[in-house]
Amino acid sequence: KVLAPVLAELRFVNLDHLPEDCDISWTMFLLESAPYLEELCITVWDHKCRSESQKSFSKKMDVKWGPSDPHFRHKNLGRLIIHGFQSDGNFTGYVRRVIQAAVNIREVSLHDRKVCQWCVEKFPHLRFRPSSYPRTREDADLLRKKMTAETATASPDIHFCS
Repeated sequence: KVLAPVLAELRFVNLDHLPEDCDISWTMFLLESAPYLEELCITVWDHKCRSESQKSFSKKMDVKWGPSDPHFRHKNLGRLIIHGFQSDGNFTGYVRRVIQAAVNIREVSLHDRKVCQWCVEKFPHLRFRPSSYPRTREDADLLRKKMTAETATASPDIHFCS
């Protein structure tokens, strides 16, 4: 409510470098505060090379956000993009909630996690981190059904872009 006057006119939002272990549901406040928002792009990406050099400058805060209003509807969001998507409950539940709230959403683009070459060179074990991004058409179709199961409106196009 405090930020609503500041965010009210936003049309495009790009949130970059959210920690991979972060619950992204807090970003729903942006939809609630920015009624003209047309596109929301979220990049979930831990940079181990960056975090090592910035340990003294940043401290992880575990802020608890209340749940968004289940009856909230957003009329202008047309596109949701997530880089670093994983097929766990954090992401699938979030996409499902955004689809339910954004009644005119047309497109959801879900991308696998990015790989930073500097991180891999400095921390070779990162190259072998397991990813739960869907690898087969069947996995992608199953996730699409899971994310659109409870929507009353027409389902958006959901693209898995590896």
